This record gives sequence, structure tokens and C-alpha cells, in this order.
Amino acid sequence: MLAAVVGGMLGGLELARWGAAEIGAGRWPLFVVGLVLMAAGIAVRQWAIVVLGRYFTVAVRVQSGQPVVDRGPYRWVRHPSYTGLVVFFVGLGLALGNWASLAVLAVVPTAGLLVRIRFEERALVAGLGASYERYAATRRRLFPGIW
Repeated sequence: MLAAVVGGMLGGLELARWGAAEIGAGRWPLFVVGLVLMAAGIAVRQWAIVVLGRYFTVAVRVQSGQPVVDRGPYRWVRHPSYTGLVVFFVGLGLALGNWASLAVLAVVPTAGLLVRIRFEERALVAGLGASYERYAATRRRLFPGIW
């Protein structure tokens, strides 16, 4: 996941200098939309981290006595901190004003997050069992009503 995030960031920033894919018409409004999405993505990710509290870790692990968290942004999706990252990267791509940057920033980090989500969900089912399976059955992974 880290390689996909860093690679996507570096690739997106490098491609931002490529004039052939520059966003022409509507660049200013898309820049503003990009900034709003970046801020929203950071806010959603931080909200998810705060709600998890001591159960948030960067390593995939289930702690002893850990409950299934279904409040805050977890009411709507199973992985809201990753939702925040995806929204942030799309916003960054728009703010950079380059279609190629947007594509790389939207696809490459998201691909890494999808791998991480699969791995994390196996750990959550193994550690939390039926309570996580029931929770997962009622919520999408990243975006309500989509996936």
C-alpha cells in the first residue's frame, strides 16, 4: 500500500508538469473543487481515526477486546479513513490541473488501498468474528451504495 501511495504521489506530481494533459477550460473551478476535496478527505480520515481512538494502528492488527466500531463515519462505510485518502488524492489531482496527474493519483493509491482493504478485512473477520461479519453485511467498503 505504501508503495502505491508514494508512487502515485510522485507520479502525479511529476506528470503535473506535462503540458499535453493540462486541464484547460474550467481549470480555476476544478482547482477550487480539488482544494475542497483535499480538505474533506483529510477531515474524513481524521474523524475516522479519532472515532477508532486507541484501536487505530498503521499496522493491520486486531487488539484483544476490540469492539466493532459502528459510530461516526463507520455508520456509513467500513473503511472511512481510506475513503478520506481516496477523496484527498482525487482532490490533489484536480488541484494540480492535469488530467494525467488526476488519473494517476486516483488510480494508483486506490489500487494499493484495495489490496490493503482485502488484507485488513480478513484480519477483522479472524479477530472479531461474526460481529464484524454482521457489520460488514450492512455497509459498503468505501462509498455508501457503491462499493
